[in-house]
Amino acid sequence: MLLRELGFSDGSDTQTVHWVTSHPEIEIFVACDAQDRPVGMLSLSHRPQLRLRGRIATVDELVVTEAWRRRGVGKALLLHAIERAKVLSVKRLELAARRDAGPETVRFYEACGFAADCMVFRHEGT
Repeated sequence: MLLRELGFSDGSDTQTVHWVTSHPEIEIFVACDAQDRPVGMLSLSHRPQLRLRGRIATVDELVVTEAWRRRGVGKALLLHAIERAKVLSVKRLELAARRDAGPETVRFYEACGFAADCMVFRHEGT
């Protein structure tokens, strides 16, 4: 459900969810309402990287349901990921945003301490 809100109409499948949640270098943080229903999610992957001589972490997905946006859920999830990155002693924490992310999204990430500093190129054949 949360991935659909992020713009992925197919969501995910059970096998991939199990693979991701059981992977030792991926962590999922879920924010829930008072009835324990998920209202936001952040996935964080971390791995060693040669050029940094240490670990790098990436926020792979961050989504908050429409009804819960602008209520601090996304910020709380990002702050939790930042604290986890500190515990893991990562050298860099990255977050990839969609190219069509609006200026409001960019301002949100900047307010949380992120700055755009590189371009990501994807291979079209994979």
